[in-house]
Amino acid sequence: MKRLATLFACLMVLALVTSAQAKDMDGKFGVGYSQSLTGGASGLGLNYWAGDLKIGAILGIDFFSPDGGDSETNLKLGLQGLYAIARSNDANLNFGLRVNIGVASAAETAFGLQFDLPLEGEYFLSDHFSLYGHVGLTVTIVGEDGNPLAPGKGKGFGIGVGDGGFSGGAGFNFYF
Repeated sequence: MKRLATLFACLMVLALVTSAQAKDMDGKFGVGYSQSLTGGASGLGLNYWAGDLKIGAILGIDFFSPDGGDSETNLKLGLQGLYAIARSNDANLNFGLRVNIGVASAAETAFGLQFDLPLEGEYFLSDHFSLYGHVGLTVTIVGEDGNPLAPGKGKGFGIGVGDGGFSGGAGFNFYF
């Protein structure tokens, strides 16, 4: 029991030292790019730090016009709130919730909804530039007309680890 108390005390001291040296992002606004690997929202990323909370939006659009057939426009929006669960001088480990909304307009309009629980590692190359990657669990809801966030899936509900269930992505931010 004494060893456990000593280990706990050492971890607490280490946590306090790490927090004291952490990069202060409070009040900073960032613009960048976010790429989803599983069909969620990808595109222009906008982020704002409020204390240890990173609030953000991802805006994406694509257009396709085949030779003979209906043109298709996809709009994707991701809204996120990530909390810095661990911080160091040059990196944050963030965890939170992202809600992705997609609308595809072709012969018929399809609406998509997806929820991500991302674990994100963000590395700061300077006070103004960061690179990040994330992984996590994704829940996708597919309607009768399909889901623009999960192409090729039929009507239903999906959750899991594997095809379309394990979310991943990467991106960068420039902070002002």
